[in-house]
Amino acid sequence: MTSKEETAISDLIDAAMRGDRDRVDMLLDGDPTLGQSSIHAMAAIGDEAAVRRLLEDSRDAGIATEPRSSGYAPLVYACCARLGAGASDMVHARVAIAAVLLDAGADPDAGMRESESLRGYRTALGGAIDCVRSADLAALLLERGGDPADGPTLYEGTALWAAVGHRDHAALRVLLGVETPHWQICHALPHAMSFCDVTMIDALLGAGADPDWQMGPRSFQGTCLHEAAHLGSSPGVVASLLAHGARVDAVDRDGRTPLAIAVRWSRTELVRMFREHGATEAEVRPVDRWFAACLREDADAAQRVRDEAGAFVVSPSDAAWIVRAIREQRFLAARLLVEGGLPVDVADDDGTLPLHAAVEARQLDLVERLLVAGADVDARDFEDRTALDIAIARSDGVVIALLEKHGARVPTVELPTGASKFALFEAAADHVVEGDLDGLCAMLAKDPWLVHARSPRTHRVTLLHYLGANGVETERQKTPPNAVAMCESLLGAGADPNTRSYTYRGGPGSTTIGLLTSSSHPREAGLTLPLVAALARHGAELDAGWSLLVALHESARSGMEVPAIDPETTEAQHALIEAVRHRDVAIALRILDAGVDVNAAADGVTSLHHAAIDGHAAMVDLLLARGADPTLRDSKYRGTASGWARAGGHLELARRLADIANGI
Repeated sequence: MTSKEETAISDLIDAAMRGDRDRVDMLLDGDPTLGQSSIHAMAAIGDEAAVRRLLEDSRDAGIATEPRSSGYAPLVYACCARLGAGASDMVHARVAIAAVLLDAGADPDAGMRESESLRGYRTALGGAIDCVRSADLAALLLERGGDPADGPTLYEGTALWAAVGHRDHAALRVLLGVETPHWQICHALPHAMSFCDVTMIDALLGAGADPDWQMGPRSFQGTCLHEAAHLGSSPGVVASLLAHGARVDAVDRDGRTPLAIAVRWSRTELVRMFREHGATEAEVRPVDRWFAACLREDADAAQRVRDEAGAFVVSPSDAAWIVRAIREQRFLAARLLVEGGLPVDVADDDGTLPLHAAVEARQLDLVERLLVAGADVDARDFEDRTALDIAIARSDGVVIALLEKHGARVPTVELPTGASKFALFEAAADHVVEGDLDGLCAMLAKDPWLVHARSPRTHRVTLLHYLGANGVETERQKTPPNAVAMCESLLGAGADPNTRSYTYRGGPGSTTIGLLTSSSHPREAGLTLPLVAALARHGAELDAGWSLLVALHESARSGMEVPAIDPETTEAQHALIEAVRHRDVAIALRILDAGVDVNAAADGVTSLHHAAIDGHAAMVDLLLARGADPTLRDSKYRGTASGWARAGGHLELARRLADIANGI
């Protein structure tokens, strides 16, 4: 086959995969044999008869599983092509193709890489629901041994997520009828709430979804009741959540209850329901009432609340409500929030800044007010755009002139866009995770903009975030031996150690520090603390516990004076737990020698629990020798250290801890 023919076949398959019927028809009209050129092309365009003939006539028993040059098997092309999605004749053909391929030995768990979802991977099962739009195809794959856990997909990349997103009740029933992982069911719940689909919500709750799940996109890490209050969900949705045990006293990351959120948005019926289920007026602060007045666009009421309350403290995420007001087209509300003194450069968790939102809404007065209030005219959102980029893309001369009046300048160097930009970023990301420091430095020297660029994948990470080895595509979750040198190089080139991403729904934990300190990969490599220290030297924001850990690490590294440790502080207790989690026996000893309580807990979990689930016998012995109590239970699962060791697969350690707890 010539390279020209191979290019044409690839073009046909690519068009079928993205669902471009016009392109497929044009290519086949030009050369009808293209569709018969390979089993992969036949599967992609849904030609059942051609696949059957090829399998019947071929003497090659492995043709049904033979990967294309991309590495993907024919079944992937049958199940993940969008051509004819949802059309009954095409769906029937794809189900039939999948059946004959499976009969011939195809792997029902086959999958492919892609760039649409958080983890960058789609299985045949996920494709059946998201691309082909067929519950029958999904059922076939599961009947033939497909794994309902859906391979290395995660969160927004799962088959269950796709079923909810398409409001495909049949597919939802199929997936809830097998052993779909509990976390997938939980994560689908706030997604279903976006559609106010009580039937889907009840099905998920009936299958065990946690009504207090904290990964809704709007809730600032609150629960599903917080999400409902932000969305303005129907009383029926809220009643279902409450009936399944949702807590009205749960708080989001800034301490707000569902009632406080409902008051802010003036959700009168939800306020009533929350109060009937035990919420109290004490949960509603003056700042919540001020927000309520602003969001009602009642300037007089907002001023009265301020006059009566005097100064009040706003929480870190409060400034993001400017963006939310703009999205709700409450432009006067946004103006009142700005005039009330909220910071104007705080992004919502998805990276949208107030100035960008105002430009997109073409609210000239609000754009002017934000700029006068100090909004950074050159700030970039998670799509790597300035406000001027948005205005230029829309050919909005009036907004362009306004932004230029406040200092915005059209870049003098034309940067890559689209596919070429993505390819460059992907190549740089590969250098980072593979530890190719020379390759990375060469790219940064040629294209210095890469250090600030963001991935177009849904997680929107920068190159520095990849060193967190967390929340990104699975194959890139690894820590190279020279990760610290890689980190220093990126920081030296201008990477911002405090920039956030949209991993795990964004928020404070989406910085490189947040990803790094919750990832197992740098911990297994013994590099978490050295990486945190490198980031801290370049200005990364740390909580007090990690600040103490870094100070202890740096004193050991450089011979500096050991910092004083106050054993009564939560910071010292937190530092002990993190030292144990990250297997640093020397630092754990220093902290214990300072008198920190060995049984202190963070989020209801002690150091002994962490050492037990990690299977770190030496750390367990150290903690026990210092008085750790093996009978203590964590506050969420009510498990002892023995139970945690068992959960981690460390059965001998679990038995030993159980014996000690029982006095044997």
